Amino acid sequence: MAARVDIGEPQEAGVAINTIAYGTPDGVITVDEDGDGIGQTAQVPVNVEELRALAEETGGVARTADSLSDLESVYQDFG
Repeated sequence: MAARVDIGEPQEAGVAINTIAYGTPDGVITVDEDGDGIGQTAQVPVNVEELRALAEETGGVARTADSLSDLESVYQDFG
């Protein structure tokens, strides 16, 4: 479970935070943490609920993107 972000300051300043949940619940990355040239796989599922809550609590908009074309579309929507 991720730690909650303190959104008090953006809320007080009237700053809306838009979020993009880019990825899938089964997302993984390969990282060479020890520099030996052999990558270790780490799970990195996107937390759609947390990002949606952050956007809603600040008056922003939450979007999701599962692919590059989805992501490009979201950026166009955001302007």
